[in-house]
Order: sequence, then C-alpha cells, then structure tokens
Amino acid sequence: MKKLINKLRSIHENQQELLEQQAPLLQKRVNKILEQRSTDIRRIDHLMDDLLIVVPHGYCVEDFKRLYRYLKTLDTKAADFYAEAFKEVTKNI
Repeated sequence: MKKLINKLRSIHENQQELLEQQAPLLQKRVNKILEQRSTDIRRIDHLMDDLLIVVPHGYCVEDFKRLYRYLKTLDTKAADFYAEAFKEVTKNI
C-alpha cells in the first residue's frame, strides 16, 4: 500500500510540474490573441479548450476569464458554451 501511495504522490507531483510549465505558455497565447485582437474563432476555441485543462488545477483562471470576455464580443454562443464548461470544471474546487 505504501508503494502505491508513493507512486500516486509521484504522479501528482509530475502533473503539478507540467501544469506549472504549461501555464506561462498559455498566458502568452492569451496575451497574443488579445494584443492582436484576433478574430480567429477556431484559434480562440482551441486555446479555451487548453485553458479548461489547467483551470481546475488553479492555473490561468484569470487568463481564461479575460479570453472569455473577449470571445463574448466576437461570438456570444461560443462564449456561453465556455461559460458553462468553466462552471462544470470548477464546481468541485
């Protein structure tokens, strides 16, 4: 049992490290879209999906919200979808 606990702890620590590495890269992507005032909904959708992976772990929450507010100005329906997805992935944190 102790081996299992140690293995799970190691997996969790590795996951945290990966999330910490991913967060700044996602933040740069958000900043770039906002700075460029990109209207590429497909690109924004992909980034929103990527953000939804890290948000439940406490990373990039404000970046998600910033990009969501921008998306809402471009495509209300898509923004509404991500608002619901955000609620779903954050309901247990």
